[in-house]
Amino acid sequence: MERAEVLDDYFTDITVVEEDIDEATGWQRIDDLPGLWEQAFEEV
Repeated sequence: MERAEVLDDYFTDITVVEEDIDEATGWQRIDDLPGLWEQAFEEV
């Protein structure tokens, strides 16, 4: 199985953005998303 097919099986809500943006703008774009560690601790 190709790498892209495997990733598509596990990661269905990922969008690849190929825009050339600076680091601060990138962090701003994901700032409102839920944190990974916060979700992990809630499940424990």
